[in-house]
Amino acid sequence: MATAIEEGQAYREAMLLAAAEAANAPEEGAEPTTDEEAADRFSLTTVTLAELENMMTPTTPTQEGPALPAVTVELIRNLREQTGAGISDCKRALEDNDGDLNKAVESLRQKGFEQAARRSDRETSQGLVEAYIHTGGRVGALVQLGCETDFVARTEEFRVLAHDIAMQVAAMSPVYLSEEDIEAGDERPAAQVCLLQQPYIKDGSRTLADLVRETAAQTGENVRVVHFSRLALGE
Repeated sequence: MATAIEEGQAYREAMLLAAAEAANAPEEGAEPTTDEEAADRFSLTTVTLAELENMMTPTTPTQEGPALPAVTVELIRNLREQTGAGISDCKRALEDNDGDLNKAVESLRQKGFEQAARRSDRETSQGLVEAYIHTGGRVGALVQLGCETDFVARTEEFRVLAHDIAMQVAAMSPVYLSEEDIEAGDERPAAQVCLLQQPYIKDGSRTLADLVRETAAQTGENVRVVHFSRLALGE
């Protein structure tokens, strides 16, 4: 079991990383215009240890000894793996939720959804076309997924999303992209015929719209399904 000193040192390392990330964060409302600028949002700034030390607020000792924070490096790591959020955002979410991992996850996802909504009118001229052919070659799907920069289009998160959506199209045969596209007189439920409203085939507690918003939150860009198509032998 880690000693109090070891836990305190580990926490301090995480705080130094968070301070470095915060120092490199873009100004509120700033938008990337090039791949290089987009890449900057995923990297930590290069600063000296002394500069990082100056960014930190030391823990106030008590009569019983140094006060240990409830937020640990392991919690920050777990939260970042689950949400893809930055170190400083993970630290803040855990602090705001008294170290409760589940509440911090929900808090970050909600924050990401709100940010994604504000970015929804940005142009998505970049992206990729993903193809999925089911085993046996009898069913296939094409999906065009859009984003703002070529940098994000090359990230693993974006590629995984495109692949998962193509699999969803092949497996669930959606007719429309969203509820707004349902034709008059079609009374079938949106969860059945609309791609974005369908439950995700790998996790029924989430919809395809949730997946798109989560990826938008992780990448910091507007992400949207532009077009999809499904082909099957005999149909």
